[in-house]
Amino acid sequence: MGLVHEFPLSDSGDVVVRILSDVNGSWGGTCGASLWAASTAAFPWIIATEERRCLFKDCAVLELGAGLGLFGIALSKAGAARATLTDLPLQLPLLQHNISSNLDRRSGCTVEARALEWGTPLPAWAASQRWDLIAAVPALAATLASLLRRSPGARALLALPDRAEFDEPADGRPDYRVLFDQLSLPEHGCLAAVQIGCISSEEAGTLESEIHLFLVLQRDEQGEQRDASSSART
Repeated sequence: MGLVHEFPLSDSGDVVVRILSDVNGSWGGTCGASLWAASTAAFPWIIATEERRCLFKDCAVLELGAGLGLFGIALSKAGAARATLTDLPLQLPLLQHNISSNLDRRSGCTVEARALEWGTPLPAWAASQRWDLIAAVPALAATLASLLRRSPGARALLALPDRAEFDEPADGRPDYRVLFDQLSLPEHGCLAAVQIGCISSEEAGTLESEIHLFLVLQRDEQGEQRDASSSART
């Protein structure tokens, strides 16, 4: 038993993405069996304008911690060439169900579900492929950096709330600033994050937290992408 959520792909609402969440735990998933605010907020942002969709057009996308798959499915609808949505093995049956429910063979985008656990060595299938975009709602610095190192020119797209619940109270920085500090270290390739969007708490349906969207860039493309990202904010 579950709850089906609908997300329109157009103003007319004639085409929708349907996502099943596991409100009763009958699918045996983890925390990824429910919708996260960052995913529901990012979905309309990604598909809202042609400029934003162009950021993802023809990309090979790997999503980390896909959960119910809404974020990755949105990228597939925005023009990605292929999308691999990953999570823990327990989460895969529900993730595959949502992928199959929204399959559109006319789009030309192939979408699949695979198992990938953060903080462990990358499986051979992930390490051997080239990825243009790594997508995540939360993320681990080491996993992101490892994937980006293997694909020169690849970027990461992150949708992150401005919460600070894991920091020391005296620090007061959002959690994503701690992540970006880690990504900027030499051992992670001196990666830089560029903000490309901000979704208000009202739009996101959260009590207080805004949702921030960032591109994480490799060193050789940081200047070029800072200029290009300004058009995506509108």
